[in-house]
Amino acid sequence: PAPAANPFTLPPLPAFAALGLHPELTSRLRLLAPSTTTALPLEAPTALQAVAIPALLGAGGRNLAVHAPPGAGKTLAVLLPVLEEMRREKAWGLQLERRPRVLWLAPTRELGSQTYGVAKTVTRGLELRVADLARAQRMMGVDLAVGTPGAVLKVLNPAHERPLVLSRVGTVVLDEFDFLLAATGTAKDTREVLQQCARAGPAGKGAA
Repeated sequence: PAPAANPFTLPPLPAFAALGLHPELTSRLRLLAPSTTTALPLEAPTALQAVAIPALLGAGGRNLAVHAPPGAGKTLAVLLPVLEEMRREKAWGLQLERRPRVLWLAPTRELGSQTYGVAKTVTRGLELRVADLARAQRMMGVDLAVGTPGAVLKVLNPAHERPLVLSRVGTVVLDEFDFLLAATGTAKDTREVLQQCARAGPAGKGAA
């Protein structure tokens, strides 16, 4: 059998790097491809990603919405610029506290776990830590926290054994925001999380 791919030696994907993403981040995209050396579906960004990634990298504190049909690549369209900005902050020495800087709200536990898996793969070997709030994970040292609004509220409780602190959160992603803000119960929890982020965190931006 062929040896496992080494994320530290994989070449970057130029088409993604041209969008403003660092090569050490784009090279990890190859880890999302099948294990064979012939099938690499992520050689180039989708049409949505080609537009959304530069826009989100240059958002400058604005709130942006990304709307597209299934299969358009929305998760990576939002996740990659989020990870790139965190990578830049770390490279520039701007990270003062090891607390989450990005909060990713997912409509279901399953979708949150999928997003966590993608983020975990893309950040392999980088000094970025991702946490799935559906799991019993320590929050200190986490850069990106992923979970449903209900899971977020649960770990925001100061009495929780691994409490989540929002003081460094500058970006909140609402995955499937139409569902998050419309579904009974979920909408209430989503608004509560956003209110707590506004009270505790620095002025930031959001992406949906």
